[in-house]
Amino acid sequence: MNMVNITKHALLEMPFYSIDRQLGHSFIPLSQTTDLLDHEITAFFGAVNQDVGRSIVENTAGSPVGIYNAKNVCITFDGYLFKNNSFLATDGLNLREAGRPVLAHFLENIITETFIHDPCVLLYGPGWTTWGHWTIEFFTRIYLLERLGTRSEEIKWIIPAQCPDFVHFFLKKFGITPDNIIKFEHTKEYLHCQSLIIPTNLTCGMSCHPLMSDYIVWLKTKLKLPTLPDITQKIYLSRQKLTSTRRIINATEIENIVTDFGYTIFYPEKMTIDEQIKTYSKSVSIFSEYGSASHNSIFAPRSAFIGCLRDNKRSVGFIQSALCKAAQQKMCYIFGREEINYPESSYYINPNDLRDSLVFADQKIKQSLFNLF
Repeated sequence: MNMVNITKHALLEMPFYSIDRQLGHSFIPLSQTTDLLDHEITAFFGAVNQDVGRSIVENTAGSPVGIYNAKNVCITFDGYLFKNNSFLATDGLNLREAGRPVLAHFLENIITETFIHDPCVLLYGPGWTTWGHWTIEFFTRIYLLERLGTRSEEIKWIIPAQCPDFVHFFLKKFGITPDNIIKFEHTKEYLHCQSLIIPTNLTCGMSCHPLMSDYIVWLKTKLKLPTLPDITQKIYLSRQKLTSTRRIINATEIENIVTDFGYTIFYPEKMTIDEQIKTYSKSVSIFSEYGSASHNSIFAPRSAFIGCLRDNKRSVGFIQSALCKAAQQKMCYIFGREEINYPESSYYINPNDLRDSLVFADQKIKQSLFNLF
């Protein structure tokens, strides 16, 4: 087959149309419900503005969960899909026209075609450089395929060549070998897939699908994680050693307080992947800033308590409290406030709010352990 190169300009000129416009006939639903999980918010601490409070419950229904079994679909940067000279847009995969500037920035001027004959699965999307997107979005696609009876060794799995190392750690745990992985240079190459399976995500806006509960059980089983916690292990996941725009202004004070309450400070980036997962899986309480760190709650036992420190803006999202609902964990948010003369995404946590949340967490932990043992 003759290879067809395409210019970045031509690609960016393509319109975005709903994925169902071209592939709706190929969709195989895995669940009939589009209802999303309620949020497990055991308590709020700190100042919560009205906009934030409303956004928690703004979407109670999402997209159907399942797979598209598509023919002759092309994949470019960030897992964006195109077919018949148009991009495929879907909230179920976070593929939206808002991503056009990202494509414009990263794509090279000439993009070469690689034709894939083997049946394959799109295993990534926007956010692929981040731990949390893999653990609560992309790896759920492997789970969905297994539920449909697909054996991992019978199909190829598509990821970008620049994938973080932790992705390969997990894929090995899931039984996916290098022979079954297709890696491509998605800034200068696009894949023309003769037969492509496109699973939807289990996350949706501020919440997630009820199947997230079963996925978490599946994940813990694959990783052979313990079901009972170490009742003495309470941890705080610090971002102080990371370069980040979203920071707690009084981070040192916060870490001193949690230490006084018996928490051990952990720096995930200083640990191996295996060490991280084992630590989370044995913890009876995990406090952290909102984001990928807090999403590690999916590795923790059902009896664990999760505390999330965050600003009081809606933009960060509220997926964490839905994940805790899926994992049958108790949790709370501790909201900080903006301070003048600091970057917009920085925030200050009131020490008294944090202390109150830690006292509350200890009470809930005692209740959970009493019921557990």
